Amino acid sequence: MSKFHLEFASELASVSSPNGRITVEHSPLESSQPAKNDDANAIAALDLLATRFNELEIQAMTRIDRFEQQLIAMAFDVARAVLCDEEILIQKRVEQYVRIALDQMRPDIPKIVYVHPKCVAPIKRWIEQSAISTIEVKEDGSISPGDCRIESDETGVSATLDAFLDAGLNRFFLNAEKQATN
Repeated sequence: MSKFHLEFASELASVSSPNGRITVEHSPLESSQPAKNDDANAIAALDLLATRFNELEIQAMTRIDRFEQQLIAMAFDVARAVLCDEEILIQKRVEQYVRIALDQMRPDIPKIVYVHPKCVAPIKRWIEQSAISTIEVKEDGSISPGDCRIESDETGVSATLDAFLDAGLNRFFLNAEKQATN
């Protein structure tokens, strides 16, 4: 780390930075003639240094915040990749999504659940075990494995891993922002 030492001609004898900490030492006037111009220049230099230190701190914090956001986004990308590969996780996820989506809809109206073709059999089994009689299951190759879309005459609900992770990421950043401002 850099070290610096400034001498003053009047009462403020010196300012130094050993080990990265600014130290100010006061001592009685030692020179015979006060050099007011030198003192003013030194104070101006200190003000400039303080301003630059603050700017650097802001830049560092901005970079750290950006790095944290990138790191969290990568973690969510890894989670997305892991959750999209495991067959049992895909089946459990689609069951959970269908359950959540059904909770948002009226139970007495007929519904159609659209899922990826490899999720049709597990969802049909789950629905049979749940004793829900107003649901028809259809395959839709445009839906990612583990995701679903439920439609009725009144409404439709889509539940996807991307939306779930994005919502979690947004909640995380909102909470972090709230904590930073408090």
